[in-house]
This record gives sequence, C-alpha cells and structure tokens, in this order.
Amino acid sequence: AKDNADKTMFQKRFAPGKNADEMTLVADLKIDPNDKRTLKDCHDDKVIGAVNSSSDESKSGNAWKPVKVLGIGGFGTVTLVKNKLGEHAAVKTLEFKHNDPNVHAALQLLKREIRVLRLADHPNIVKYYKSTRTKNAVHMFMEYCPGGSIKAKYSSQGPIDMVNAKRYLQDILSGLAFLHEKDIIHRDIKGDNVLLGLKDDAKLADFGAAVDLSELSQVTRIGTFFWMAPEVLTGEGHRWEADIWSVGCTLIEMLTARRPFSW
Repeated sequence: AKDNADKTMFQKRFAPGKNADEMTLVADLKIDPNDKRTLKDCHDDKVIGAVNSSSDESKSGNAWKPVKVLGIGGFGTVTLVKNKLGEHAAVKTLEFKHNDPNVHAALQLLKREIRVLRLADHPNIVKYYKSTRTKNAVHMFMEYCPGGSIKAKYSSQGPIDMVNAKRYLQDILSGLAFLHEKDIIHRDIKGDNVLLGLKDDAKLADFGAAVDLSELSQVTRIGTFFWMAPEVLTGEGHRWEADIWSVGCTLIEMLTARRPFSW
C-alpha cells in the first residue's frame, strides 16, 4: 500500500495525469503486436551467432554445464554455467515460445544489450563473451559476478557501510564515465543492475535499456520508476544527466537498504 502511495506522490509531483504503474519500464521499441515473425526471422547475424546444435561445443571438449539458476526475469533466465576447464560464466537465455507476442520485443532488447556490451570493455562493466542460438533459444554468455547484486547484498546484510558504499560509487561512476564518453546512456541504473565481481568491485550490468544518444529520435520514458530522473517522468527527454540521478538513487539504496523515496 505504501508503494502505491509513494507512486501517487511521484505522479503528482513529476508527472501529473500519468499512470505511475505504466512508467515502471517502458521500452522505446516500435513493436507491432501483430508481428508474427519467428526467432529465426528476427535474428541479426551481425549481433547473434548462427544457429548451432547443443553438441557443437561438446565435440570441442569445452561444453558448458549448468550449475544453478541465478535469476528469472520477465525476458528470460540467467544461469551459472561451468566448463571442463573450471571456467564460469553467466548465461542469459531467451527462449522462443510459439505464439508468444513478447518474443520479438525481448529479442530486440537482448540484441541492444549485446551491441552495447561489445563496445564496453571496462573493468566496471560486466564483460560480454559471446552469443549463440539454438533452434528455440538465444544464449548470451557474460562474466559471472559471484557477489551478486548490490540489492542482494543490502537485502541480506543490511545497509552498506560508508567506506564500501563510497568504493562501489566510484566503480559505478568509472564505468558510467566510460559509457558516456562513447555517447551511451544506461537508462536503468539501480541496485539490481550493479553486480559485485570476484574482487568485490562494482560492475554495471543489464543494458537492455541502453541507447546511443544519436539514436534518441523521440522522447521516451524508460527505466524503473523510483530511479527515474524528474525530466524523464515529465517527458522532457532522457540524456546522460538522468543516469547521474539514478546513480544518486542507487547510493541512497546502499546507505539505507531501502529503495529511494520510501521514507
């Protein structure tokens, strides 16, 4: 009930006349609901590798075996996998379900994420390894971050102390500066989308909402409601300053173990 009250407050303050629930995550993709193309039809060979069989890597002696499910989201499953060399990776899988009206939109978001990660070679951004697809699914292999998300950390351990919060903040800003230098804005920075690596360093993740500033041909609302900058909520546009606002909201999360504007 409090969440709804908070959303109402935000709605009145920043976006009068708008339904707050509709602004939780709104993609700027022009998707035709009558689009009946299959995964194969939607495939972009420049982004996702050609179809291979599950036995291809087995024949090379480097097959990946699932270890555990790391998370399940609206657009797929993330699984921890391991090969015979003892290497780990996190694999985001988008399954193609027959007659699923959302598969095309989900695939476009995944391809957008891959395009950004291919450009984002930085220690504070999750590394992209490769993408493969089978007959019924697309698999994106990424760096595995054993520390989980910042949200998972404070949810289990309570507020993050100032020393570590400052260190994580520096990591986030370092990765973000790299993106902004390339005219890329993330558009969905929050504790859920910042992962902790092997050395407890913070890494930006989940780039399905990211976009090149040169591609912003229209005003869009995209992101997660309580982390959205005021100018995004009021429909004025989304530029790099909005990412900075979201970083500030993420700092509030770390120090209070609560989402922003929940007091």
